[in-house]
Amino acid sequence: MASNMMDNLQTIVQNTAADSIKMIDVDELHESPDNFFSVEHIEELADTILGQGGVKDNLLVVPMKSGGYEIVSGHRRTAAVKLLLERGESISRYLPCLIQNYWDEDEKRMDMILLNVSSRQVTDAELLKSYEVLDKIFQEKKNSIGKKFGRVREKLAEMLGVSTGQISKIQNIVHNAVPPVVKAVQDGELSLSAANEIAKMDAVSQIATVQNGLENADSQEIKEKQIKRATNGKKIAEKKPPKHVYPDALLRFIHEHYFDLELVLTNYAGISDDDTEKAMLEQFKKLLLEVREHENKKQKNDGKRG
Repeated sequence: MASNMMDNLQTIVQNTAADSIKMIDVDELHESPDNFFSVEHIEELADTILGQGGVKDNLLVVPMKSGGYEIVSGHRRTAAVKLLLERGESISRYLPCLIQNYWDEDEKRMDMILLNVSSRQVTDAELLKSYEVLDKIFQEKKNSIGKKFGRVREKLAEMLGVSTGQISKIQNIVHNAVPPVVKAVQDGELSLSAANEIAKMDAVSQIATVQNGLENADSQEIKEKQIKRATNGKKIAEKKPPKHVYPDALLRFIHEHYFDLELVLTNYAGISDDDTEKAMLEQFKKLLLEVREHENKKQKNDGKRG
């Protein structure tokens, strides 16, 4: 289903009849606040566009109430043309655009994701964000439509062009990984594969593993090897979690200021309107509680030995 949607959408954007395409000045095209895909390697793309005599593929845009057009597909092409104009190259400042009107913002976001995942190699960070956006849309549709909507996991896999097994890994990360692990993926410092393995650990061990792996590694390859070595290449769920290796000073600080830290997180969650952020804050609160209980147990044992 998704492959057909992608093919149809690309065909519409690329091959729409000339009379439905508008040539729009590059200064009237504005980046979408919903775009989270990287806009990189612009110089190489600019050279390609210059060599072929201009932009040949249609951009997909939406009229803005304030004037101009919001880009749905074509951020890199727009940036490349702006670069060529800055260089003083002989290139048209008008780009071929298909103007689209959407029923709602969700339709626009879905098109933006579909056109990106079907036309380029997305990063793990982009794939995670794509999952989060689509999952929220699909869950809302399923709540509205009911069972007729179908299985969300399968629809996500089709839309993103990945296996249902990959979606399961992402779901494990979203639901079980502590905030620093999720952030490491978002920042491109950790792969989805490694994060999935770490997310099978208890919260304290997750923090320790990702800290050790990222602080002492100079490359993604080294990080992956360290994570694999920490997990012994086996499923963490089948083994006892490793011993806590947090610095004693950090553990003491969390233990002494637990209630203050919990209050800050609770207040922050109360003003946040981001569901993903709220879920991460709840995970962080659970982590703090685990550290506190760990320290209480440690102090109790130390008292018995004394």
